[in-house]
Amino acid sequence: MDDATARTRTLGRRMASAKPAAAPRRSAGSGSPRRGDEPQISPARWAGVALVMVAILAAIVLAVVSPSESGSDDQPGTLADAPSPTPAASPLDTRRPLLAPTIVSPGDTTTAEYEIALTVEVPTEEALPRKLLTLVVLRGDEELRTLEKPKLGSKVTIEGVSLLERSDNELTVALRSAAGYGPESSPVLVTHDPDAPTLTITAPANGTEVYDRTIQVEGTSEAGAKVTIRNQTTGWGPVTQTVDSGGGFEESVKLEYGKNAIVVESQGRTAVSPPQVVRVIRRDGRPRLANVKVPKVIKKSSLPGSISVKVMVTDDRGDPMADAIVAYSLSSLTSPADTYSEVTGPDGRSAWKPEVAWSSSLADDVQLTLTVTSPHDETVSKTYDIPIS
Repeated sequence: MDDATARTRTLGRRMASAKPAAAPRRSAGSGSPRRGDEPQISPARWAGVALVMVAILAAIVLAVVSPSESGSDDQPGTLADAPSPTPAASPLDTRRPLLAPTIVSPGDTTTAEYEIALTVEVPTEEALPRKLLTLVVLRGDEELRTLEKPKLGSKVTIEGVSLLERSDNELTVALRSAAGYGPESSPVLVTHDPDAPTLTITAPANGTEVYDRTIQVEGTSEAGAKVTIRNQTTGWGPVTQTVDSGGGFEESVKLEYGKNAIVVESQGRTAVSPPQVVRVIRRDGRPRLANVKVPKVIKKSSLPGSISVKVMVTDDRGDPMADAIVAYSLSSLTSPADTYSEVTGPDGRSAWKPEVAWSSSLADDVQLTLTVTSPHDETVSKTYDIPIS
């Protein structure tokens, strides 16, 4: 290879490895740029353009998410402070029941059965709703049976209450919520004795209130057993009778006003059941005269004319007595008695406006007699002397 050829190849290699020359600058006053004279955009400039575009898009999104409203203090394009969320209510109600249920039956008793049923009266005014309550039968701290969502104000029966064999079982009932037990009922003592005659008082229920002078006591025991009944409060009895072939017995027991404790026992062939006690309250059915309004004096100058008599009848607790009969009698020495009667309404009130005639021989006063008979055939009477002047 000759020298010319070698120089040509060397020049070609140098040109291939050389950096491209910068584009020639446009001279001032030159005409329209030529295609080959377009400037090149560097990567740094492209990055700056991209940042500007991202900022514009972010501002648009922010304005859409939180537009400023007319009359608002918020600045356009800014997010208003969100209200604080209300704390969620706790799913656990921490209240306990306030009232105690009552064991209606049985009372204190002895039984040969291993399982018994309890009749329980659920309180009416309990503050907690029914869905939060459970009725529980307790022996000490041991839960024997439960009843979910008992109906308030009702009597419910819980079956299958197991007894300790040949032992005394002191049973109570209580309402339970998620927070714990409410007050417990008064206890009943149920004794398990397989040799004792069964004894059950079916009527009346413990704590029954009546106005009557007597009450019918009914129950069941072993046929042929000797049942003894007495009123421990009044000393009435004891009366003994033989249980009939059907296992039933009944006896009319005299009551006194107030609390009466009726005691029943059953004597079998080899053992005696412990006594059962049923408490009965005899309400005082005698009516009471309240707010009696009669004239203090009758003026002769106003006769003949009518007078006004008003009376309110209440029971032993001071509540209005409806359906009481109020009989009036107005009499003087010179004329026959004027009478009238009326039945009280729900408010226990009655009124009468009798006419009083004028006479030259009028007595010094007239007598007004009020006789009130309650719906329970109890009677009270009172006389008022009204002077005439």
